Amino acid sequence: MKNIGITIDEFHEDFPELGILGADCKIVEEKQPIKDAEAAVIEWVSKTTADTEALWEIPISKADNTLGFSVAVKHIQSAVGVSYSVAQKYRSLTTPLIERMIEEGILIIPSESYEAAGIENTRKLLNWYRKLTVEEKHTLPIFGNKISIGKMSPEQLPIKKESLRFSVVKDAWEFIHKDLEKIGIIDPNYRSVAERTSEANVNRRNHSESQIERFHRLAARELNAADDFFPPSKLEPFIQVEQLFACSSKTVSSKSGKSNYRVASSSFIEFLSKLYGNKPFRIVTTFDEYLLSRYRKYLEDKVINKEISSYHANTVLSSVRITLNRLTQVRDIEYSFFNINGFATTRETDVKKPFTMNERLRILEAIEKD
Repeated sequence: MKNIGITIDEFHEDFPELGILGADCKIVEEKQPIKDAEAAVIEWVSKTTADTEALWEIPISKADNTLGFSVAVKHIQSAVGVSYSVAQKYRSLTTPLIERMIEEGILIIPSESYEAAGIENTRKLLNWYRKLTVEEKHTLPIFGNKISIGKMSPEQLPIKKESLRFSVVKDAWEFIHKDLEKIGIIDPNYRSVAERTSEANVNRRNHSESQIERFHRLAARELNAADDFFPPSKLEPFIQVEQLFACSSKTVSSKSGKSNYRVASSSFIEFLSKLYGNKPFRIVTTFDEYLLSRYRKYLEDKVINKEISSYHANTVLSSVRITLNRLTQVRDIEYSFFNINGFATTRETDVKKPFTMNERLRILEAIEKD
């Protein structure tokens, strides 16, 4: 679970420590005199850098350097056996430990702004979870398909609920729940009361809402980023596809033009359901560059079997092409697709002729990829 968004530079500290987070280590009451404290710190750093288990146990705290944190002074004091002031003096020598902890994914540095408290609480949370046995994971208190922090003592869970306000801690929390889902401890199909109520409302609305009204409602939502897509559900598995076509239909004003998009949407969803089934469908993870080629082959088969005319095939293919082009404009998706020619409409027997050699190769490649 590595997400390093910062390049580690050489950094030094000229100010005293601003606060210690989770440095639950014992302080040596009486320090033995060390002739060369600097050498002792360097030796400890050298030895610890190669010990992954020891690295997981190193707490961090605020520091005046590039990253904004370093090894907690009290931990250096305890591990090396020097006074607090000496540990503070040579704290900058522990930089290799921080670098190694980042490399090992022990410290997760987000690309956005962060606080040292968030980084430290993430370390403690992941360190706690990695030590749990499968049996211990099965005994975790689960409520609402989530680990119930309120039902765990501080000895059982190293962080408090307030720590989830940090995005990096929240990401680690979600990572843990994804792992619990994989091993069957939590239900991937679980729906909260709010979600079940929402689906019930959708169900009631679907019984009273016409396709024209539905398209109008879906088109009302701006579609500029991936997060603007509605989440699919069992009741509305292809809502993202409908939303994309509804958004594209806003480019035309005539009733016939908007009707073409509704017809194309239904045809395209029928095509997708044959490929992927009727499970909740997410555009970001499913659409690829060969999709239009596959769809054209699907329409060609229908024309050959005289289920539709080549004129109708051209109309829906054009609407789908424009809709996929609209998807390329949605930021943070970076979608692209291979364009392809339409159908000849002079004679129905010409339906196979529009393919160029490159197009045929793309279609074959798309079919083989399936």
